[in-house]
Amino acid sequence: MEFVGDPLRLARALEDLSAQFARALPGRLAEIQEEYAALLRSPGDRQALERMRARVHKLAGSGTTFGFAALSQESLDLEDHIKRLASREEPLPLADVQALGPRLSLVRRAALGPLGTDPESGD
Repeated sequence: MEFVGDPLRLARALEDLSAQFARALPGRLAEIQEEYAALLRSPGDRQALERMRARVHKLAGSGTTFGFAALSQESLDLEDHIKRLASREEPLPLADVQALGPRLSLVRRAALGPLGTDPESGD
């Protein structure tokens, strides 16, 4: 598509991409929640920790692009905490994994974003 000289067309395309991003959020959040649940069942699962970090990192990187600055910020905060856990040599205590829960809740809340829709409702 050619957008040079047509700012209205570009704006519409960006709105469409933002809406697509918003529609994909419930699935992306569910994937992160699944990794968190796996960590709660097995706090020593370093692969689940890395998968969760990678998924959160993707949200952090794309949120601002599509108009979800708060989602990016909360995701960056959660990713920082996950990185700190991942850097430890010793086994992770369940309490430290559980401490990710409130931060994950902040990410989910931030996913409401500028559209004001609940990503879990599918609206």
